[in-house]
Amino acid sequence: MKLYLSDSFFEKRAMLADADGKVKALYFQFPFRPNLGEVYAGRVVEKISKLNAFFVDLGDGKTGYLSSKEKLTTGSLVGVEVVKEPRADKLANLKLLEGVCLKGIRTPALLVPVVLEKRVLNELAPEEVMNISISDSFPEDVFEEALEQALASSVSFSSGARIHFDRGHACVGIDVDSGQSLDRIEDLNAAAVPVIARQIRLANDAGNFIVDFIGSKKPFFMKPLLNKLKEALLKEGIEVGQPFLSQLGFAEFVRKRTTAPLSSMFSEAQWDVLALLRAMNCLRIKGQRVKTVEVSESVFSLLNTEFLKYYQKAAEAFAEPVALSVRKESKFSSFEIVER
Repeated sequence: MKLYLSDSFFEKRAMLADADGKVKALYFQFPFRPNLGEVYAGRVVEKISKLNAFFVDLGDGKTGYLSSKEKLTTGSLVGVEVVKEPRADKLANLKLLEGVCLKGIRTPALLVPVVLEKRVLNELAPEEVMNISISDSFPEDVFEEALEQALASSVSFSSGARIHFDRGHACVGIDVDSGQSLDRIEDLNAAAVPVIARQIRLANDAGNFIVDFIGSKKPFFMKPLLNKLKEALLKEGIEVGQPFLSQLGFAEFVRKRTTAPLSSMFSEAQWDVLALLRAMNCLRIKGQRVKTVEVSESVFSLLNTEFLKYYQKAAEAFAEPVALSVRKESKFSSFEIVER
């Protein structure tokens, strides 16, 4: 097992690969988002009386949601810990901490950061930690390919068969599709199980899962698959309850959500902005200059909002300013870098 680490001013990344080089998991930390386990001095900015909850300002434009029966007053500073990371449509969930020293602190601030390397190692099984090697030589091409696969809505396996992932708000729907494969149904379902488990870990999917396997929905046919599914998930280090068979014959299970699934962490355009920053940072490390960056309108709009300050920092790393050119005809969120 190998753990690759990358640290830049706009993100920290970790990539876990097995002995064969196959990527098993991707991890992220961002300075502009609350990350799991971080402790903040936060300011209560709004009370939601009906829910016994509060909105808490964490500083640097970050906000969290605190559910607490304590009588907190608007404007007061409190010690809080991030217990669930934010998603594209939801704030980070916070837990109120007692005994946190806030003496001398006047504004919201990060008090205790989380080291990404330690977080990854804490999630692994003891035998995995013993056999792991750590490298800061980050393979960008392997990472980008793994990220693209993690965000994909469909993956292929076994002679043209495919597995489709529908990541909705209420649940993750998984459909095993035989496609053009001529393999036996039993063999296709068995082959799909480890692929499903690996994809769930790679994409960090969580919540309620509904899996539609090929063929009969009767218990005698589905029970062996449920056991194989549980074994495959445990092998990937994914803790779930025992998968069960619904009345409609689907396999169902639940995985607790604490860190944000990659698909709900950012929009497609936001992922493109981060890819742009990575590309610029790689060129900076190589000592190369950038003359022009052409982006689509959706990316350009983001560069003028929450991501702007991080883009500006990247541009300042070059001796001369980087010009932005907007491609209005672009239908997709994309960019193109023109080197000097």
